[in-house]
Amino acid sequence: MPLSQIPGVKVLDEIIAGLPTNSQQRLEIAKLKEQIAVLQNENEELKAQAQSHQPKPELSADAVRILGYFFDEARPFSSDEIAVQFQLQASMAQHHLDTLHRKKKYIGIYVGRSLPFGNPPLRYEIIDGGRAFIADLRSS
Repeated sequence: MPLSQIPGVKVLDEIIAGLPTNSQQRLEIAKLKEQIAVLQNENEELKAQAQSHQPKPELSADAVRILGYFFDEARPFSSDEIAVQFQLQASMAQHHLDTLHRKKKYIGIYVGRSLPFGNPPLRYEIIDGGRAFIADLRSS
């Protein structure tokens, strides 16, 4: 950033223009300009560091989209249905559902209707915490 754009330097330039040609004062003002530039750079570095230490979003964008889908459709889904709907690999769909269930308590799990063979499928549905999250998100 050019020195002339740093806040405070313009004021110093105006003061310098009105001063007599006293070399000692000009040296002190030049040092002050340098200090302002150093402080401005340190400030920018600290801002960047603070930005990098911000907490991660509570949920990934895909997880929020999936939760919104549960909210809009108001019915249970299997992990396979979610994978197809959002064009995700089955393992990624399962990961998002696990996150929404275990870590955030936004969806519930229940066992689907029994099948003549194999295990009955797990079904996922939105619960109060998930509805509140989406309602708050959409109202803001």
